[in-house]
Amino acid sequence: MPPDQIPDLLHILLMDPILLAGMLLPTVILAGLLIYRVRASRRITRLTKQTEARWEQSVARTEKMIELLTEIRDRLSDVPGDKPTNASNPGAP
Repeated sequence: MPPDQIPDLLHILLMDPILLAGMLLPTVILAGLLIYRVRASRRITRLTKQTEARWEQSVARTEKMIELLTEIRDRLSDVPGDKPTNASNPGAP
């Protein structure tokens, strides 16, 4: 065949729809999987950050609660006239 009669790749693909679909379908599938993977990765990263923030808030609340309970215990132990209780032996006078 003379060089001017050899069809280029675009003409070959446009003339044969099966070949066109065979080349485009894997590309579209791979692009879709890549987009899905990136979106899933971003979603997991966002959820991880939210979980870490909630964990830090929970730790701060727990520490504050411990401080408040310690303060209440200290104030109750300073009240005059109350007998200290023996936690190891609750039946003791």
